[in-house]
Amino acid sequence: MGASPTPGGTPPPSGLTWAVETKSTVVATLGTESLVRPAASTETRALARRILVALDGSAPSRNALDQAVRIAHCDGARLTIASTVARTPRWTFAGPFVVPFTPEALRRACEHEAETYIARAREHVPDAVSVTTRILRGRASSALIAEALAGGYDLVVAGSRPGRVLPLLRRWEVSNALVRRCPVSVLVVRSA
Repeated sequence: MGASPTPGGTPPPSGLTWAVETKSTVVATLGTESLVRPAASTETRALARRILVALDGSAPSRNALDQAVRIAHCDGARLTIASTVARTPRWTFAGPFVVPFTPEALRRACEHEAETYIARAREHVPDAVSVTTRILRGRASSALIAEALAGGYDLVVAGSRPGRVLPLLRRWEVSNALVRRCPVSVLVVRSA
């Protein structure tokens, strides 16, 4: 794995090291804190043109946004900030307990929270980076994969919370699901 200039010859943004390997795609590595996902081809990485970043308001997702902004700025890529709103299972409102809200009110509250995360994130994106936003619905990993495919993205960036998830439950973490199932290159940014 080599470091130094990007494939286009320009140096990487501060704090990043560009690396290109055969049989795997490494977009950027942050020390030993990024994951490598096998790529479909043995060609070297081209510059990203469309980047999808998952945002849930957590510190790891904000770190992922920072890295996505750096890559988008360096590559001249278009950035899409996406937040997901999970569908509320029907059984949530079944049972002997009185719930102080309706499914529609819960959905609206979740969408408002996602819009707030996106608005805050958009403020931190420099004017030099073209940015759009999306609110996705459904299970986070599935919605992000569907958007990555439908939108023709080159790279999906997500945060991860290592050490905070029990090993048994780690396979359900969104970043893990993206690495396993997404046919697009994935960069997972882990928090310290």
